[in-house]
Amino acid sequence: MFTSGMSPVLRFVTMLTTMLVAVPTGIKVFNWLQTMHGGSLVYRTHTLWALGFLVTFTLGGISGMYFPAVAMDLHLHETYFVVAHFHYVFVGGIIFGLYAGIYYWFPKATGRMMNEKVGVIHFITGFISYNLVFWPMPRLGIQGMPRRQHTYFITTDEYFALPAEAADWKCCLPLQPSCSSPAI
Repeated sequence: MFTSGMSPVLRFVTMLTTMLVAVPTGIKVFNWLQTMHGGSLVYRTHTLWALGFLVTFTLGGISGMYFPAVAMDLHLHETYFVVAHFHYVFVGGIIFGLYAGIYYWFPKATGRMMNEKVGVIHFITGFISYNLVFWPMPRLGIQGMPRRQHTYFITTDEYFALPAEAADWKCCLPLQPSCSSPAI
C-alpha cells in the first residue's frame, strides 16, 4: 500500500491503522494462552493441533509487526516475506484450526474414536513440513527475493518441493482407516 505513491498524511493514517490491528490480535493470543494455562490440558491430538495453530498464528503476527513501518514495508513489498507472513497467519490458522476441530469433533459426531498414534504422526509431519516450507521465506524476503516470478534458482525449487510434497501427503493420513473403537 505504501508503494502506491499516496500522500504522506494518508501514509501516516494507513500506518496507524495497520499498527492498531496488532492490539486486538495480541489480546487474542494472550487470551488463548491464559485459557490454556488456566485449564487442565489433556495433550491429545486436537490439543497439539490447537497449539500448532497458536505457534503459526503468533509467528505470522510477529512477522506482521514490520509492515506498519513505512521504510520496512517499502523494502519488503512484493517479496517472499509477505508470502511467509500471510501463509503463517491465514493458511496456518485455517489448516491447524480445521484439523484441531476435526480431531475434537469427529468422535462426538460419529461415535468412533480416531487412532491417537496416527493423529500424532499426522500432526508431527504436518507441523514440521509446514515450517520447513515457510520458515526460510522471511529471510529470503529480507534478502530481496521477489514473489510472483515464473522461475527461481533450481536449488530453491528443489528445497521447497520436498517439504511441500510431505505437506501434501500428510493430508492423506487422517483418511487411513484410523477409527479404532466406539467413543466413550
